[in-house]
Parts: sequence; structure tokens; C-alpha cells
Amino acid sequence: MLLEIVRQVRRYKAEQGLSVGATLECIKLTTATATISMLQAAQCDIQSATRAQILDLEVQPDESAASLEPLQIEIVLAKA
Repeated sequence: MLLEIVRQVRRYKAEQGLSVGATLECIKLTTATATISMLQAAQCDIQSATRAQILDLEVQPDESAASLEPLQIEIVLAKA
């Protein structure tokens, strides 16, 4: 899952014409309750690999939806 987060962030940066090393203001990760503790444990690694100033972790409100989409990623660019 961590590699998937990094992959999606890198793809987003490429689509936006940004350097891989570009700073992001925030990455919001929404996932199932069972996955949150793993993401919390890897928070520093995720922030370092993605250059995110803030990592916002949230639990999906509907656990049945979690089985369809295990991880949602929302990215906010750093303000210039």
C-alpha cells in the first residue's frame, strides 16, 4: 500500500508538470479502519517520500465502501 501511495503521488506530480521533489501542502488518505494503524506507523516515511508537509489520515465512514476502494488519496499543492 505504501508503494501505491508514492506511485499515485508521483503520477499526480508528473501530470501537473512538477518535479518529484516538489513540496505538497497536504495529502489526505482515506482508508478502512483496519489500515489506519499501518499508515500511522509509516507516517514519517510517507511524508518524506512524497514531500508532503501534512499527512491527514481519515477512516472511511462506510466500511462497506472500503472493500470497493481500499484507499482514497487527495493531494493539495503547496502555496507558492
